Amino acid sequence: MENKYPELKVAGTTLPSKLGGAIVKYLNEVPKLSLLAMGDKAVSQTIKGVIMAQTFLASSALDFNIKMGFKINKDEKSDRDVTVIAFYITRNW
Repeated sequence: MENKYPELKVAGTTLPSKLGGAIVKYLNEVPKLSLLAMGDKAVSQTIKGVIMAQTFLASSALDFNIKMGFKINKDEKSDRDVTVIAFYITRNW
């Protein structure tokens, strides 16, 4: 049976500080999560959010691993497949 972990969709308008806080919140509750971004602005905001999360956790001497890849998702509006960049985050504590 496959475990289902949170999957956060990041937009180009997402605030990095709020995303960083959400990453920390989720990692305190579950061992892993994924962030999905489509487009250059969304990817940029995702990277900034990950850096913010690392900054927030540094004061507690906590850290996480991150791997990146592509994922095919179904676009519900157009009913077609789209490629997104996926950031897979796993906590180290």
